[in-house]
Amino acid sequence: MPDPTEEEAISAYLKVWQPGEAVSSYLSAVVNDARTAFDTAAAFWLATAGYLIALEQIGHTVARRGTSHPGKRKASRKAFVAAIADFGDPPLSDDEANALYDMRCALAHEYGLRNKPYKDWDPRIFTFGQNGPLIDLAQTAWDGTVEGSGRADMTTTVNVRAVRDYVERLVVHLREQFDAGEVTLVMGVKPKEVTSLLAFRTL
Repeated sequence: MPDPTEEEAISAYLKVWQPGEAVSSYLSAVVNDARTAFDTAAAFWLATAGYLIALEQIGHTVARRGTSHPGKRKASRKAFVAAIADFGDPPLSDDEANALYDMRCALAHEYGLRNKPYKDWDPRIFTFGQNGPLIDLAQTAWDGTVEGSGRADMTTTVNVRAVRDYVERLVVHLREQFDAGEVTLVMGVKPKEVTSLLAFRTL
């Protein structure tokens, strides 16, 4: 069987899985599972982690033509921020996108509300809600202390329902951009890699 073209690989990656199909892309799997966790089980933290993982996965895999984040995207933060810049509807500020990435780390690494300092990035403390804007950035950087974790001015607040809505819209916009011919694979990602490694057989 010949290797897939870039267009075929992206199409397979963006395909919406239907019950009974033997193969699902990683994107369809993570979005479906996040949606189910949120809407059926009210497992908001688990669902939010899934939605944020989807953003990073998208940024590692596909890019908008003329992207402001060209080149390879092996670093997780770079991929995450690039996905939002390329396909966010609307795009977020760099501070907002990086704060969401930090929340992804807090959930993925500890399933908690803090993100520890890393290289040039300050630590963050989060609180989750279900109302208000997508993200309300802290007025002052968290000092990393227990005492500081209780200060409202050091706390970044994230609306988990808005995260769900934002990522769902981003995926719709990504598919629309692909239909318009505006989506490519990220530099260094091969079509065969997408169809073989970014898909799995369902049970």
